[in-house]
Amino acid sequence: MLDRVAVIFFACNLLSQSFQYVFNVAMARLLGPEEFRVFTSLFSLMMYVGIPLAAFQNVVTQSVATWVTKEQYALVGALWKRTRRDGLIFGGVAGVVILLSAGYLRDLFHLTSRFPLVVLATIPLSMVLLPTARGALMGAQQFLPLGLNLVMEAGGRVLIGVGLVMMNLKASGGLAATTGSSLLALVGAVWVLRPILNKAPVGQAELKMRELYGFAVPVMLTQLGFTAMTFMDGLIVSARFPQEGGYYLAAETLGKVVFFLPTPLTALMFPRVAALEAKGLPTWPTMLKTLGMTAGMCLSVVGGYALFPEFVLHYSVGSQYGPTIPFLVPMGLAMTGFTMTNVLLMYHVSRKSLGFLPWYLGLTLLQAWALMTMPQSSLETVWMLIGCAAAQLGLQLGLGYRSSRPSVTISPL
Repeated sequence: MLDRVAVIFFACNLLSQSFQYVFNVAMARLLGPEEFRVFTSLFSLMMYVGIPLAAFQNVVTQSVATWVTKEQYALVGALWKRTRRDGLIFGGVAGVVILLSAGYLRDLFHLTSRFPLVVLATIPLSMVLLPTARGALMGAQQFLPLGLNLVMEAGGRVLIGVGLVMMNLKASGGLAATTGSSLLALVGAVWVLRPILNKAPVGQAELKMRELYGFAVPVMLTQLGFTAMTFMDGLIVSARFPQEGGYYLAAETLGKVVFFLPTPLTALMFPRVAALEAKGLPTWPTMLKTLGMTAGMCLSVVGGYALFPEFVLHYSVGSQYGPTIPFLVPMGLAMTGFTMTNVLLMYHVSRKSLGFLPWYLGLTLLQAWALMTMPQSSLETVWMLIGCAAAQLGLQLGLGYRSSRPSVTISPL
């Protein structure tokens, strides 16, 4: 039964990622290089707003799984009511900060209008409650509704985004698609969870919030670092080399295929490693299998980029992005390194082995400094990105091996 559920969730995850890829490609083709640069640069900022939300979703998943096992369903409803209040405050503050920074962001990214920033400010409010609802679905082991919810959000983003861009809303239309699809997914998730969410809260429910938020901090720092590693280069190129930004970001969009394709493998590895760790069994072989399959999937995509660059470009973002070709293979290699690094990061977190965090964040800061000061062109940026990915992968591989040795070599008493 578990294998069947894993296959279904894997398929839904892949379909969702496919829709996300279609969305990015559609935006690139419909918007053109300059408007696509605006859209991608501003959308990348939202990745940082989503970091604490994604971290909290993982915490909600763990907590709800425990509560459902103990039949403490009322705690789920209490959590929903508390996070609904806190989430709306967080989303409102994030939106206000964006609006107050509109003048600075307009100059930084060379925008001709503030309207895309106004649309951008609506995204946090639409995103804030979705992680709690999805975390509850995962914790309650509602895998089919969760998978369908992922597909509904990604598919809805494609339909809404294409429609609004064709109505000549340009980059603003692409950004508004995220607001609309997030609200659509939220309604669907809450509808599935309504029997649990309508349970009356218990007195001790609020006491657990400090623990939940506290546990989310190291997870948030991990995701913050990874988001910075994989998105900072696009923001830097857009700000430093705006004339090349659209082509670079198109290559980054295609490079993200390398990252998104093996995502379900990491999602399946996470609970298995956690279970093995809890039983005192070796975890390193499971991680190595996931890492090997991830490398194989990533490099197969990079090989396609190397063999058929014109074909890939023509049938994805379009022939108007011809200057993107020199970026394809190096961007794919960089994303391969970061994707394999992500496997190791999730390996650390699933084992609650947090000794990697200072080294990881320190190297991420070093990457930011190097990318902002050293490259003299966008092409130099992507080659430097490969070096950063290789350094991070080697570091995490060494730390993972060292921290896993006790569980492999020492037998339980």
